[in-house]
Parts: sequence; C-alpha cells; structure tokens
Amino acid sequence: AALGKLGVENAYDLAWNNLRVSGSLLAEPAARLVYTPEGTGFRLNYIVDLNVQAPYGAWQSRIDAMSGEVLEVRDTAVSRLKREGIDPGDYR
Repeated sequence: AALGKLGVENAYDLAWNNLRVSGSLLAEPAARLVYTPEGTGFRLNYIVDLNVQAPYGAWQSRIDAMSGEVLEVRDTAVSRLKREGIDPGDYR
C-alpha cells in the first residue's frame, strides 16, 4: 500500500514545474519519503533533489505527500565564493 496519495513521479513533476526548469539535469534526480514535525504531529513529505542547469543549482523541494503542496524549496549547492574565515588556498 502506498504511504501517500502522491506518487514519486508526481512529486518529481511538481518539483520540476515549481522551479520552472528550462535547462537539463546535471545529475540523476532523487526523491525520498520522510516525516517532518508539524505542530504536535508529523507530516509525510517527499524530499526531491534536482540538480539542473536553469535555474542553476542543486535544488531540494519538500512536497506534501498527501496534497502535493510545495512546502519549501532551497538551493543546497555549496558556494565557491570565499567565505569569511575560510581561505580556499588552505585546501590545495
């Protein structure tokens, strides 16, 4: 029996369409079902990872597995810019 009404393919489609992807995939997409705290209970979500050319980034979407609502989107790519206190030369 399926855990959520929304299937994994639908979760991929929702994440893709929400990002308005116009480029190609840079890596194989991934999705997993997780429970996240919500008030005094938990919500069943898909976490969908899409690494795409446009909009460029390693995007992670959290999608409600029952309703299909896109709850959160964030870019998980590590910045190559120098950050305060970190010298890229330290890793050569």
